[in-house]
Amino acid sequence: HRLPTVDAYQKVEYWNKPERLQTIKDMQHACEKLLEKPYKKTTEVLVVVDCETRYHIQLDLCKLPVIDALGKSGAGFDRVHLYDLKKCDLSQYKCVLLVNCRVMSQKTYEYIQNTVVNKDRTTIFVDDFATVVDGKTGKTRLAEWLGVACDADYTECVINGCKVGVMPKISESQEVYRDIFKRAGAHIYTDGGEVVIADNEMVMVHCKDIPQTVLHLHCGDVEVENGKCNTVVYNTKTGEKVL
Repeated sequence: HRLPTVDAYQKVEYWNKPERLQTIKDMQHACEKLLEKPYKKTTEVLVVVDCETRYHIQLDLCKLPVIDALGKSGAGFDRVHLYDLKKCDLSQYKCVLLVNCRVMSQKTYEYIQNTVVNKDRTTIFVDDFATVVDGKTGKTRLAEWLGVACDADYTECVINGCKVGVMPKISESQEVYRDIFKRAGAHIYTDGGEVVIADNEMVMVHCKDIPQTVLHLHCGDVEVENGKCNTVVYNTKTGEKVL
C-alpha cells in the first residue's frame, strides 16, 4: 500500500483548524433553524438561458459573461433553462431576462408572448431572441413583434401595457443590469459589486477586496466590515446576522 502524499496530509490539516470547525458548526445550526419553517420563495429576478442554441452557434453557456455580471448586480436571481420555463411560477418575478434564447418551438414562442410578457413584470430580451422558431429563421422577428427598432444598446418600451426591454448584444456591465432591475422594481441589496444570492427572506453576500459593504435589507441598511474573503448571510426582514 502506498503512503498518503504530503498533499493529502495538507488537505486533512486544512479542516483541522478551530475557526473552520466553528464555521461548520455555525452552518449546521443555521440550517437547522431554517428547517423549522416552510421555505418561502422571495427571488424577484428570473434569468432564462437556452441549451439548444449551442448546437447552432459556438457558445458555452457556462461561461457567459452575463452570469458574472448578474451575480454582482446586487439583485438575487434564479436561473432556469428555456425548456423548464413553463414549470416556473412567474408571479413572484418582477423581471424576466431571456438570454441567448434563439431557438425554440412555436408554442414556446407564443407562451413567452402571451404569458411571460405581462403587466406585472419587465421582460428583457437579450441577444437575437427567437431567431429560429420551429426550424425557420427570422432575424427581425423580435423587432416585427414589438414594432420598435432593436439596434440600440438597450431599448425599453411599453407594448400593450407591458414593459419590454431589448438588448441586442450581451452586456458585461453589472451597472447596466443593476439599473434595469432597479427600474423593474426588484430589490437591490448591494451597489459595490459584491456577489449576491437571495431567497427565502435571506441574502448571502460574498466580498473580496471590498473593505466595507452597505447591505440594503428590507428592514433598513446594515454596514458590514469585510475580511479578505468574507461571506455573510442576513435575514432580510429582521436584519439578523445568520452566518
